[in-house]
Amino acid sequence: MRTKLIALVTGLLIVTVSACGQKGTASDYNYQRACEAFFDEDDDQKALELLNKHLEEDNRHADSYYIRARIHYKAGRYTDALRDIKNALQYRNRHTRVYECTLYGLRGKVYSRMELYDEAISALEEAVRLAKREHKDAVQNHKFELGQTYYIAGKVEQAEAVYLDMLKDDPGDGAAMVGLSRNCLDLEQYEKGLEWLEKAETYDNTYAQIYRFKMQILDKLGRIDDAADAAIRYWELDDDSPIALISRYAGKHYSYGVAKVSAMMNRNPSDQRWIFLLIQIHEDHCNYKKAISLYEQEERENGEHHLISYWKARGYSEMGEFEKAIAEINKAIEKSEDKTYVGGRGDIYRAAGRYSDAIADYSVMLSEDPTDGYYYYSIGWCYELQGNLEKALDYYNRGIDVDKTYAYMFLSRGDILEKSGHVKEAKADYEKVLELDDAADDGSCRQYALHGLGMDDEAIEWMDKIIENNPEDAGCYYDKACLLGRMGKTEEGLAALEMAFRKGYRRFEHLVHDDDMGPYRNSGKYKDLVNKYKAIYIEELNGGDEGGLPSSL
Repeated sequence: MRTKLIALVTGLLIVTVSACGQKGTASDYNYQRACEAFFDEDDDQKALELLNKHLEEDNRHADSYYIRARIHYKAGRYTDALRDIKNALQYRNRHTRVYECTLYGLRGKVYSRMELYDEAISALEEAVRLAKREHKDAVQNHKFELGQTYYIAGKVEQAEAVYLDMLKDDPGDGAAMVGLSRNCLDLEQYEKGLEWLEKAETYDNTYAQIYRFKMQILDKLGRIDDAADAAIRYWELDDDSPIALISRYAGKHYSYGVAKVSAMMNRNPSDQRWIFLLIQIHEDHCNYKKAISLYEQEERENGEHHLISYWKARGYSEMGEFEKAIAEINKAIEKSEDKTYVGGRGDIYRAAGRYSDAIADYSVMLSEDPTDGYYYYSIGWCYELQGNLEKALDYYNRGIDVDKTYAYMFLSRGDILEKSGHVKEAKADYEKVLELDDAADDGSCRQYALHGLGMDDEAIEWMDKIIENNPEDAGCYYDKACLLGRMGKTEEGLAALEMAFRKGYRRFEHLVHDDDMGPYRNSGKYKDLVNKYKAIYIEELNGGDEGGLPSSL
Protein backbone atom coordinates (compact mmCIF):
# COMPACT_ATOMS: atom_id res chain seq x y z
CA MET A 1 0.00 0.00 0.00
CA ARG A 2 2.75 2.45 0.98
CA THR A 3 4.70 1.71 -2.20
CA LYS A 4 1.64 2.53 -4.30
CA LEU A 5 1.00 5.67 -2.24
CA ILE A 6 4.46 7.15 -2.63
CA ALA A 7 4.38 6.36 -6.35
CA LEU A 8 1.02 8.07 -6.63
CA VAL A 9 2.18 11.15 -4.70
CA THR A 10 5.30 11.48 -6.83
CA GLY A 11 3.34 10.82 -9.99
CA LEU A 12 0.77 13.48 -9.17
CA LEU A 13 3.54 15.92 -8.38
CA ILE A 14 5.21 15.41 -11.75
CA VAL A 15 2.04 15.32 -13.82
CA THR A 16 0.57 18.35 -12.06
CA VAL A 17 3.65 20.48 -12.64
CA SER A 18 4.04 19.19 -16.19
CA ALA A 19 0.46 20.07 -17.01
CA CYS A 20 0.83 23.68 -15.89
CA GLY A 21 0.39 26.26 -18.60
CA GLN A 22 4.07 26.76 -19.35
CA LYS A 23 5.61 27.36 -22.74
CA GLY A 24 7.55 24.24 -23.72
CA THR A 25 10.07 23.21 -26.28
CA ALA A 26 9.71 20.16 -28.51
CA SER A 27 11.73 18.16 -25.99
CA ASP A 28 9.42 19.34 -23.18
CA TYR A 29 6.56 17.98 -25.25
CA ASN A 30 8.16 14.53 -25.40
CA TYR A 31 8.69 14.58 -21.65
CA GLN A 32 5.09 15.57 -20.96
CA ARG A 33 3.83 12.86 -23.30
CA ALA A 34 6.09 10.39 -21.49
CA CYS A 35 4.52 11.40 -18.16
CA GLU A 36 1.06 10.82 -19.60
CA ALA A 37 2.08 7.42 -20.99
CA PHE A 38 3.68 6.33 -17.71
CA PHE A 39 1.26 7.72 -15.11
CA ASP A 40 -2.06 7.86 -16.97
CA GLU A 41 -1.87 5.18 -19.65
CA ASP A 42 0.37 2.66 -17.83
CA ASP A 43 2.30 2.21 -21.07
CA ASP A 44 5.92 1.82 -20.01
CA GLN A 45 7.26 1.07 -23.48
CA LYS A 46 5.72 4.19 -24.98
CA ALA A 47 7.00 6.27 -22.05
CA LEU A 48 10.48 4.80 -22.45
CA GLU A 49 10.63 5.67 -26.14
CA LEU A 50 9.51 9.26 -25.45
CA LEU A 51 11.99 9.67 -22.59
CA ASN A 52 14.80 8.41 -24.79
CA LYS A 53 13.88 11.04 -27.38
CA HIS A 54 13.80 13.72 -24.72
CA LEU A 55 17.18 12.73 -23.31
CA GLU A 56 18.74 12.73 -26.79
CA GLU A 57 17.91 16.46 -26.89
CA ASP A 58 18.55 17.23 -23.23
CA ASN A 59 20.83 14.75 -21.49
CA ARG A 60 20.80 16.72 -18.24
CA HIS A 61 17.07 16.43 -17.49
CA ALA A 62 16.84 14.88 -14.01
CA ASP A 63 13.09 14.20 -14.07
CA SER A 64 13.38 12.16 -17.26
CA TYR A 65 16.16 10.09 -15.72
CA TYR A 66 13.96 9.50 -12.67
CA ILE A 67 10.95 8.23 -14.61
CA ARG A 68 13.17 6.11 -16.83
CA ALA A 69 14.81 4.66 -13.71
CA ARG A 70 11.37 3.63 -12.46
CA ILE A 71 10.63 1.91 -15.77
CA HIS A 72 13.93 0.05 -15.59
CA TYR A 73 13.21 -0.91 -11.97
CA LYS A 74 9.80 -2.35 -12.86
CA ALA A 75 11.38 -4.34 -15.70
CA GLY A 76 14.17 -5.72 -13.50
CA ARG A 77 16.92 -3.80 -15.30
CA TYR A 78 18.55 -2.77 -12.06
CA THR A 79 21.94 -1.63 -13.40
CA ASP A 80 20.18 0.71 -15.84
CA ALA A 81 17.95 1.99 -13.04
CA LEU A 82 20.91 2.77 -10.78
CA ARG A 83 22.69 4.58 -13.63
CA ASP A 84 19.63 6.77 -14.25
CA ILE A 85 19.20 7.50 -10.53
CA LYS A 86 22.85 8.59 -10.39
CA ASN A 87 22.30 10.92 -13.36
CA ALA A 88 19.10 12.32 -11.86
CA LEU A 89 20.94 13.15 -8.62
CA GLN A 90 23.83 14.67 -10.56
CA TYR A 91 21.67 16.91 -12.74
CA ARG A 92 19.11 18.03 -10.16
CA ASN A 93 18.64 21.84 -10.11
CA ARG A 94 16.09 24.39 -8.98
CA HIS A 95 13.75 23.39 -11.86
CA THR A 96 13.79 19.70 -10.99
CA ARG A 97 10.44 18.39 -9.85
CA VAL A 98 11.38 15.07 -8.25
CA TYR A 99 12.54 15.25 -4.63
CA GLU A 100 16.05 14.17 -3.74
CA CYS A 101 14.60 11.90 -1.01
CA THR A 102 12.48 10.16 -3.64
CA LEU A 103 15.59 9.36 -5.69
CA TYR A 104 17.34 7.90 -2.65
CA GLY A 105 14.18 5.96 -1.80
CA LEU A 106 14.11 4.44 -5.28
CA ARG A 107 17.83 3.66 -5.05
CA GLY A 108 17.15 1.80 -1.80
CA LYS A 109 14.39 -0.28 -3.40
CA VAL A 110 16.61 -1.17 -6.36
CA TYR A 111 19.43 -2.31 -4.07
CA SER A 112 16.93 -4.30 -2.01
CA ARG A 113 15.73 -6.14 -5.12
CA MET A 114 19.38 -6.89 -5.89
CA GLU A 115 19.71 -8.26 -2.32
CA LEU A 116 22.41 -5.67 -1.58
CA TYR A 117 20.85 -4.87 1.75
CA ASP A 118 23.60 -2.77 3.31
CA GLU A 119 23.53 -0.44 0.31
CA ALA A 120 19.72 -0.42 0.37
CA ILE A 121 19.62 0.48 4.07
CA SER A 122 22.17 3.27 3.59
CA ALA A 123 20.13 4.77 0.72
CA LEU A 124 16.85 4.55 2.64
CA GLU A 125 18.34 6.11 5.76
CA GLU A 126 19.42 9.01 3.55
CA ALA A 127 15.91 9.17 2.06
CA VAL A 128 14.44 9.49 5.56
CA ARG A 129 16.94 12.21 6.49
CA LEU A 130 16.26 14.22 3.34
CA ALA A 131 12.48 13.80 3.56
CA LYS A 132 12.45 15.44 6.99
CA ARG A 133 13.86 18.56 5.33
CA GLU A 134 12.22 18.67 1.90
CA HIS A 135 9.07 16.51 1.92
CA LYS A 136 7.69 15.77 5.40
CA ASP A 137 4.63 13.95 4.03
CA ALA A 138 6.93 11.23 2.67
CA VAL A 139 8.88 10.58 5.88
CA GLN A 140 6.67 7.71 7.07
CA ASN A 141 6.77 6.06 3.64
CA HIS A 142 10.55 6.08 3.57
CA LYS A 143 10.72 4.83 7.15
CA PHE A 144 8.37 2.00 6.23
CA GLU A 145 10.59 0.98 3.29
CA LEU A 146 13.58 1.09 5.66
CA GLY A 147 11.80 -1.14 8.18
CA GLN A 148 10.81 -3.58 5.43
CA THR A 149 14.39 -3.75 4.18
CA TYR A 150 15.74 -4.40 7.66
CA TYR A 151 13.22 -7.23 7.98
CA ILE A 152 14.07 -8.78 4.61
CA ALA A 153 17.75 -8.57 5.55
CA GLY A 154 17.00 -10.60 8.68
CA LYS A 155 17.56 -7.64 11.03
CA VAL A 156 14.32 -8.00 12.98
CA GLU A 157 15.34 -5.86 15.96
CA GLN A 158 16.30 -2.93 13.71
CA ALA A 159 13.02 -3.31 11.81
CA GLU A 160 11.10 -3.21 15.09
CA ALA A 161 12.93 -0.03 16.13
CA VAL A 162 11.91 1.66 12.86
CA TYR A 163 8.25 0.66 13.23
CA LEU A 164 8.15 1.89 16.83
CA ASP A 165 9.71 5.17 15.70
CA MET A 166 6.97 5.47 13.08
CA LEU A 167 4.36 5.10 15.82
CA LYS A 168 5.94 7.97 17.76
CA ASP A 169 5.28 10.21 14.76
CA ASP A 170 1.86 8.71 14.02
CA PRO A 171 0.30 6.53 16.75
CA GLY A 172 -2.32 5.31 14.27
CA ASP A 173 0.04 4.13 11.54
CA GLY A 174 -1.44 0.76 10.59
CA ALA A 175 1.48 -0.28 8.40
CA ALA A 176 3.88 0.06 11.33
CA MET A 177 1.60 -2.03 13.53
CA VAL A 178 1.33 -4.70 10.84
CA GLY A 179 5.11 -4.70 10.55
CA LEU A 180 5.40 -5.28 14.29
CA SER A 181 2.83 -8.09 14.13
CA ARG A 182 4.76 -9.77 11.34
CA ASN A 183 7.89 -9.68 13.50
CA CYS A 184 5.89 -11.29 16.31
CA LEU A 185 4.70 -14.00 13.92
CA ASP A 186 8.30 -14.83 13.04
CA LEU A 187 9.29 -14.84 16.70
CA GLU A 188 6.24 -17.03 17.59
CA GLN A 189 4.89 -14.26 19.85
CA TYR A 190 1.36 -14.81 18.57
CA GLU A 191 -0.67 -13.14 21.30
CA LYS A 192 1.47 -10.00 21.13
CA GLY A 193 1.20 -9.98 17.35
CA LEU A 194 -2.59 -10.26 17.54
CA GLU A 195 -2.69 -7.28 19.92
CA TRP A 196 -0.90 -5.11 17.37
CA LEU A 197 -3.32 -6.17 14.63
CA GLU A 198 -6.41 -5.55 16.73
CA LYS A 199 -5.05 -2.12 17.61
CA ALA A 200 -4.49 -1.40 13.91
CA GLU A 201 -8.10 -2.42 13.22
CA THR A 202 -9.39 0.21 15.63
CA TYR A 203 -7.77 2.88 13.47
CA ASP A 204 -8.61 1.46 10.03
CA ASN A 205 -10.42 -1.84 9.53
CA THR A 206 -10.16 -1.48 5.74
CA TYR A 207 -6.36 -1.86 5.66
CA ALA A 208 -6.07 -5.23 3.92
CA GLN A 209 -2.61 -6.17 5.21
CA ILE A 210 -4.01 -6.41 8.75
CA TYR A 211 -5.96 -9.50 7.73
CA ARG A 212 -3.10 -11.04 5.78
CA PHE A 213 -1.20 -11.51 9.03
CA LYS A 214 -4.24 -11.88 11.27
CA MET A 215 -5.31 -15.07 9.47
CA GLN A 216 -1.84 -16.54 9.98
CA ILE A 217 -1.59 -15.64 13.65
CA LEU A 218 -5.10 -16.86 14.46
CA ASP A 219 -4.29 -20.12 12.71
CA LYS A 220 -1.16 -20.50 14.85
CA LEU A 221 -3.32 -19.92 17.93
CA GLY A 222 -5.64 -22.74 16.84
CA ARG A 223 -8.53 -20.36 16.14
CA ILE A 224 -9.31 -21.92 12.76
CA ASP A 225 -12.74 -20.36 12.14
CA ASP A 226 -11.51 -16.90 13.13
CA ALA A 227 -8.56 -17.37 10.79
CA ALA A 228 -11.02 -18.20 7.99
CA ASP A 229 -12.96 -15.02 8.71
CA ALA A 230 -9.75 -12.99 8.53
CA ALA A 231 -8.78 -14.68 5.25
CA ILE A 232 -12.19 -13.88 3.74
CA ARG A 233 -11.86 -10.27 4.89
CA TYR A 234 -8.41 -10.07 3.25
CA TRP A 235 -9.89 -11.41 -0.01
CA GLU A 236 -12.72 -8.89 0.24
CA LEU A 237 -10.40 -5.90 0.67
CA ASP A 238 -7.50 -6.70 -1.64
CA ASP A 239 -8.12 -7.65 -5.28
CA ASP A 240 -4.47 -8.71 -5.53
CA SER A 241 -4.50 -11.09 -2.56
CA PRO A 242 -3.17 -14.55 -3.57
CA ILE A 243 -6.02 -17.00 -3.97
CA ALA A 244 -3.99 -20.08 -2.99
CA LEU A 245 -2.99 -18.48 0.32
CA ILE A 246 -6.51 -17.26 1.05
CA SER A 247 -7.98 -20.68 0.29
CA ARG A 248 -5.47 -22.37 2.58
CA TYR A 249 -6.79 -20.48 5.61
CA ALA A 250 -10.41 -19.96 4.54
CA GLY A 251 -10.80 -23.65 3.78
CA LYS A 252 -8.96 -25.30 6.65
CA HIS A 253 -12.34 -25.96 8.30
CA TYR A 254 -13.89 -27.08 5.03
CA SER A 255 -17.62 -26.82 5.69
CA TYR A 256 -17.23 -23.52 7.56
CA GLY A 257 -15.15 -21.97 4.78
CA VAL A 258 -17.55 -23.15 2.09
CA ALA A 259 -20.52 -21.72 3.97
CA LYS A 260 -18.83 -18.37 4.58
CA VAL A 261 -17.58 -17.94 1.02
CA SER A 262 -20.93 -19.08 -0.40
CA ALA A 263 -22.64 -16.38 1.67
CA MET A 264 -20.28 -13.73 0.30
CA MET A 265 -20.82 -15.04 -3.24
CA ASN A 266 -24.59 -14.76 -2.83
CA ARG A 267 -24.22 -11.29 -1.34
CA ASN A 268 -22.01 -10.15 -4.25
CA PRO A 269 -23.39 -11.99 -7.30
CA SER A 270 -21.66 -9.67 -9.78
CA ASP A 271 -18.20 -10.24 -8.27
CA GLN A 272 -16.71 -13.34 -9.92
CA ARG A 273 -13.81 -13.43 -7.46
CA TRP A 274 -15.99 -15.17 -4.85
CA ILE A 275 -16.99 -18.07 -7.07
CA PHE A 276 -13.36 -18.68 -7.98
CA LEU A 277 -12.33 -18.63 -4.32
CA LEU A 278 -15.06 -21.19 -3.60
CA ILE A 279 -13.80 -23.31 -6.49
CA GLN A 280 -10.26 -23.12 -5.14
CA ILE A 281 -11.40 -24.32 -1.71
CA HIS A 282 -13.22 -27.27 -3.27
CA GLU A 283 -10.17 -28.14 -5.36
CA ASP A 284 -7.88 -27.91 -2.33
CA HIS A 285 -10.08 -30.58 -0.73
CA CYS A 286 -10.09 -32.70 -3.91
CA ASN A 287 -13.79 -32.02 -4.42
CA TYR A 288 -13.31 -31.66 -8.16
CA LYS A 289 -16.85 -32.66 -8.96
CA LYS A 290 -18.22 -29.68 -7.05
CA ALA A 291 -15.55 -27.41 -8.51
CA ILE A 292 -16.46 -28.45 -12.05
CA SER A 293 -20.15 -27.81 -11.37
CA LEU A 294 -19.23 -24.24 -10.36
CA TYR A 295 -17.13 -23.81 -13.49
CA GLU A 296 -20.15 -24.90 -15.51
CA GLN A 297 -22.30 -22.39 -13.63
CA GLU A 298 -19.79 -19.69 -14.54
CA GLU A 299 -19.92 -20.76 -18.19
CA ARG A 300 -23.72 -20.61 -18.23
CA GLU A 301 -23.70 -17.10 -16.81
CA ASN A 302 -20.73 -15.60 -18.65
CA GLY A 303 -19.95 -17.87 -21.59
CA GLU A 304 -17.16 -20.32 -22.29
CA HIS A 305 -13.55 -19.28 -21.87
CA HIS A 306 -10.32 -21.12 -22.59
CA LEU A 307 -9.12 -20.72 -18.98
CA ILE A 308 -12.27 -22.35 -17.62
CA SER A 309 -11.87 -25.20 -20.11
CA TYR A 310 -8.29 -25.65 -18.90
CA TRP A 311 -9.29 -25.64 -15.21
CA LYS A 312 -12.11 -28.10 -15.88
CA ALA A 313 -9.62 -30.33 -17.69
CA ARG A 314 -7.33 -30.34 -14.66
CA GLY A 315 -10.25 -31.26 -12.42
CA TYR A 316 -11.38 -34.11 -14.65
CA SER A 317 -7.78 -35.37 -14.79
CA GLU A 318 -7.53 -35.39 -10.99
CA MET A 319 -10.79 -37.36 -10.90
CA GLY A 320 -9.40 -39.88 -13.39
CA GLU A 321 -11.96 -38.83 -16.02
CA PHE A 322 -9.33 -38.64 -18.72
CA GLU A 323 -11.57 -38.63 -21.79
CA LYS A 324 -13.47 -35.61 -20.43
CA ALA A 325 -10.20 -33.98 -19.39
CA ILE A 326 -8.75 -34.33 -22.90
CA ALA A 327 -11.97 -33.03 -24.48
CA GLU A 328 -11.83 -29.92 -22.28
CA ILE A 329 -8.12 -29.27 -22.82
CA ASN A 330 -8.66 -29.60 -26.57
CA LYS A 331 -11.35 -26.91 -26.30
CA ALA A 332 -8.86 -24.68 -24.49
CA ILE A 333 -6.26 -25.27 -27.22
CA GLU A 334 -8.80 -24.45 -29.94
CA LYS A 335 -9.99 -21.26 -28.21
CA SER A 336 -6.56 -19.82 -27.44
CA GLU A 337 -3.18 -19.31 -29.03
CA ASP A 338 -1.53 -20.02 -25.68
CA LYS A 339 0.80 -22.95 -26.35
CA THR A 340 1.10 -23.81 -22.65
CA TYR A 341 -2.21 -25.64 -22.95
CA VAL A 342 -0.44 -28.19 -25.14
CA GLY A 343 1.92 -28.83 -22.23
CA GLY A 344 -1.12 -29.13 -19.98
CA ARG A 345 -2.53 -31.78 -22.28
CA GLY A 346 0.78 -33.59 -22.00
CA ASP A 347 0.34 -33.66 -18.22
CA ILE A 348 -3.11 -35.21 -18.66
CA TYR A 349 -1.81 -37.82 -21.11
CA ARG A 350 0.94 -38.69 -18.64
CA ALA A 351 -1.56 -39.05 -15.78
CA ALA A 352 -3.65 -41.32 -18.03
CA GLY A 353 -0.65 -43.52 -18.79
CA ARG A 354 -0.57 -42.41 -22.44
CA TYR A 355 3.14 -41.73 -22.37
CA SER A 356 3.81 -41.56 -26.10
CA ASP A 357 1.08 -38.92 -26.52
CA ALA A 358 2.49 -37.01 -23.55
CA ILE A 359 5.99 -37.07 -25.02
CA ALA A 360 4.62 -35.71 -28.31
CA ASP A 361 3.01 -32.73 -26.55
CA TYR A 362 6.04 -32.07 -24.36
CA SER A 363 8.22 -32.15 -27.48
CA VAL A 364 6.05 -29.42 -29.02
CA MET A 365 6.67 -27.30 -25.93
CA LEU A 366 10.42 -27.94 -26.13
CA SER A 367 10.44 -26.74 -29.73
CA GLU A 368 8.81 -23.51 -28.47
CA ASP A 369 11.40 -23.06 -25.70
CA PRO A 370 14.42 -25.40 -25.78
CA THR A 371 15.60 -24.01 -22.41
CA ASP A 372 12.55 -25.03 -20.34
CA GLY A 373 13.72 -27.65 -17.86
CA TYR A 374 10.20 -28.80 -16.99
CA TYR A 375 9.64 -30.38 -20.39
CA TYR A 376 13.00 -32.18 -20.46
CA TYR A 377 12.10 -33.54 -17.04
CA SER A 378 8.58 -34.50 -18.12
CA ILE A 379 9.78 -36.34 -21.22
CA GLY A 380 12.44 -38.10 -19.16
CA TRP A 381 9.86 -39.09 -16.58
CA CYS A 382 7.57 -40.54 -19.26
CA TYR A 383 10.42 -42.65 -20.63
CA GLU A 384 11.25 -43.71 -17.08
CA LEU A 385 7.63 -44.75 -16.47
CA GLN A 386 7.82 -46.76 -19.70
CA GLY A 387 10.92 -48.49 -18.35
CA ASN A 388 13.27 -46.90 -20.88
CA LEU A 389 15.94 -45.65 -18.47
CA GLU A 390 18.47 -44.94 -21.22
CA LYS A 391 16.17 -42.45 -22.95
CA ALA A 392 15.11 -41.02 -19.60
CA LEU A 393 18.73 -40.43 -18.62
CA ASP A 394 19.40 -38.78 -21.99
CA TYR A 395 16.62 -36.22 -21.42
CA TYR A 396 17.64 -35.57 -17.83
CA ASN A 397 21.21 -34.91 -19.01
CA ARG A 398 20.00 -32.61 -21.78
CA GLY A 399 17.70 -30.77 -19.39
CA ILE A 400 20.39 -30.24 -16.79
CA ASP A 401 22.67 -28.93 -19.52
CA VAL A 402 20.30 -25.98 -20.15
CA ASP A 403 18.64 -25.60 -16.74
CA LYS A 404 20.67 -26.26 -13.61
CA THR A 405 17.95 -25.03 -11.24
CA TYR A 406 15.35 -27.81 -11.62
CA ALA A 407 15.81 -30.01 -8.55
CA TYR A 408 13.62 -32.89 -9.73
CA MET A 409 15.87 -33.48 -12.75
CA PHE A 410 18.90 -33.96 -10.51
CA LEU A 411 16.87 -36.26 -8.25
CA SER A 412 15.61 -38.38 -11.14
CA ARG A 413 19.03 -38.61 -12.72
CA GLY A 414 20.50 -39.51 -9.33
CA ASP A 415 17.96 -42.33 -8.91
CA ILE A 416 18.87 -43.83 -12.30
CA LEU A 417 22.59 -43.46 -11.65
CA GLU A 418 22.22 -45.16 -8.28
CA LYS A 419 20.29 -48.08 -9.84
CA SER A 420 23.02 -48.51 -12.43
CA GLY A 421 25.77 -48.60 -9.80
CA HIS A 422 27.18 -45.07 -10.28
CA VAL A 423 26.94 -44.30 -6.57
CA LYS A 424 29.40 -41.40 -6.47
CA GLU A 425 27.67 -39.55 -9.33
CA ALA A 426 24.24 -40.24 -7.77
CA LYS A 427 25.42 -38.79 -4.46
CA ALA A 428 26.55 -35.61 -6.23
CA ASP A 429 23.08 -35.23 -7.78
CA TYR A 430 21.36 -35.76 -4.42
CA GLU A 431 23.59 -33.14 -2.83
CA LYS A 432 22.65 -30.76 -5.66
CA VAL A 433 18.98 -31.32 -4.79
CA LEU A 434 19.69 -30.26 -1.20
CA GLU A 435 21.32 -27.11 -2.53
CA LEU A 436 18.37 -26.23 -4.78
CA ASP A 437 15.37 -27.38 -2.75
CA ASP A 438 15.07 -25.73 0.67
CA ALA A 439 11.33 -24.94 0.90
CA ALA A 440 9.20 -27.49 2.74
CA ASP A 441 6.18 -27.14 0.51
CA ASP A 442 4.15 -29.05 -2.06
CA GLY A 443 6.48 -29.94 -4.93
CA SER A 444 9.57 -30.37 -2.79
CA CYS A 445 11.72 -33.42 -3.51
CA ARG A 446 14.37 -32.85 -0.87
CA GLN A 447 13.09 -35.77 1.23
CA TYR A 448 13.99 -38.26 -1.51
CA ALA A 449 17.49 -36.84 -1.85
CA LEU A 450 17.99 -37.06 1.91
CA HIS A 451 17.00 -40.73 1.75
CA GLY A 452 19.37 -41.24 -1.17
CA LEU A 453 22.15 -39.87 1.03
CA GLY A 454 21.24 -42.25 3.86
CA MET A 455 19.67 -39.51 6.02
CA ASP A 456 16.32 -41.23 6.62
CA ASP A 457 15.41 -39.47 9.88
CA GLU A 458 15.96 -36.09 8.26
CA ALA A 459 13.98 -37.25 5.20
CA ILE A 460 10.93 -38.20 7.29
CA GLU A 461 11.21 -34.97 9.30
CA TRP A 462 11.22 -32.96 6.04
CA MET A 463 8.27 -34.93 4.65
CA ASP A 464 6.27 -34.30 7.82
CA LYS A 465 7.09 -30.60 7.60
CA ILE A 466 5.70 -30.53 4.04
CA ILE A 467 2.49 -32.18 5.25
CA GLU A 468 2.26 -29.75 8.17
CA ASN A 469 2.40 -26.88 5.66
CA ASN A 470 -0.13 -28.57 3.32
CA PRO A 471 -2.40 -30.65 5.57
CA GLU A 472 -5.20 -31.01 3.00
CA ASP A 473 -3.01 -31.87 0.01
CA ALA A 474 -3.59 -35.51 -0.89
CA GLY A 475 -0.47 -35.59 -3.04
CA CYS A 476 1.74 -34.87 -0.04
CA TYR A 477 0.49 -38.01 1.73
CA TYR A 478 1.07 -39.99 -1.47
CA ASP A 479 4.63 -38.65 -1.54
CA LYS A 480 5.09 -39.85 2.05
CA ALA A 481 3.92 -43.32 1.02
CA CYS A 482 6.46 -43.26 -1.81
CA LEU A 483 9.24 -42.18 0.55
CA LEU A 484 8.41 -44.81 3.16
CA GLY A 485 8.20 -47.46 0.44
CA ARG A 486 11.74 -46.60 -0.63
CA MET A 487 12.80 -47.05 2.99
CA GLY A 488 11.06 -50.41 3.30
CA LYS A 489 8.64 -49.05 5.92
CA THR A 490 5.61 -50.55 4.18
CA GLU A 491 3.19 -50.61 7.13
CA GLU A 492 3.68 -46.89 7.79
CA GLY A 493 3.62 -46.30 4.04
CA LEU A 494 0.24 -47.96 3.63
CA ALA A 495 -1.15 -45.74 6.39
CA ALA A 496 0.12 -42.69 4.48
CA LEU A 497 -1.36 -44.03 1.24
CA GLU A 498 -4.74 -44.53 2.89
CA MET A 499 -4.63 -40.95 4.15
CA ALA A 500 -3.87 -39.82 0.58
CA PHE A 501 -7.00 -41.67 -0.59
CA ARG A 502 -9.04 -40.21 2.28
CA LYS A 503 -7.93 -36.74 1.23
CA GLY A 504 -9.06 -37.43 -2.35
CA TYR A 505 -6.14 -38.97 -4.23
CA ARG A 506 -7.58 -40.73 -7.29
CA ARG A 507 -4.65 -41.25 -9.70
CA PHE A 508 -5.09 -45.01 -9.94
CA GLU A 509 -3.41 -45.21 -13.34
CA HIS A 510 -0.27 -43.66 -11.88
CA LEU A 511 -0.17 -46.35 -9.19
CA VAL A 512 0.21 -48.98 -11.90
CA HIS A 513 3.41 -47.46 -13.32
CA ASP A 514 5.05 -45.74 -10.34
CA ASP A 515 8.19 -47.64 -9.21
CA ASP A 516 7.68 -46.27 -5.71
CA MET A 517 4.60 -48.47 -5.39
CA GLY A 518 6.71 -51.55 -6.13
CA PRO A 519 7.31 -52.44 -2.45
CA TYR A 520 3.53 -52.53 -1.87
CA ARG A 521 2.15 -54.34 -4.92
CA ASN A 522 2.39 -57.88 -3.56
CA SER A 523 0.74 -56.87 -0.31
CA GLY A 524 -2.85 -57.99 0.25
CA LYS A 525 -3.44 -54.86 2.34
CA TYR A 526 -2.33 -52.69 -0.58
CA LYS A 527 -4.64 -54.48 -3.01
CA ASP A 528 -7.58 -54.23 -0.59
CA LEU A 529 -6.90 -50.55 -0.05
CA VAL A 530 -6.76 -49.75 -3.76
CA ASN A 531 -9.90 -51.78 -4.49
CA LYS A 532 -11.76 -50.08 -1.65
CA TYR A 533 -11.04 -46.60 -2.96
CA LYS A 534 -11.64 -47.54 -6.57
CA ALA A 535 -15.14 -48.55 -5.47
CA ILE A 536 -15.57 -45.24 -3.64
CA TYR A 537 -14.32 -43.45 -6.75
CA ILE A 538 -16.91 -45.19 -8.94
CA GLU A 539 -19.59 -44.19 -6.43
CA GLU A 540 -18.41 -40.57 -6.65
CA LEU A 541 -18.56 -40.60 -10.45
CA ASN A 542 -22.05 -42.10 -10.40
CA GLY A 543 -23.46 -39.31 -8.29
CA GLY A 544 -22.63 -40.33 -4.74
CA ASP A 545 -20.45 -38.18 -2.55
CA GLU A 546 -19.15 -35.16 -4.50
CA GLY A 547 -15.45 -35.98 -4.17
CA GLY A 548 -13.01 -35.30 -1.38
CA LEU A 549 -13.48 -37.18 1.88
CA PRO A 550 -16.12 -39.90 1.47
CA SER A 551 -19.09 -39.39 3.76
CA SER A 552 -18.79 -42.96 5.04
CA LEU A 553 -15.40 -42.31 6.67
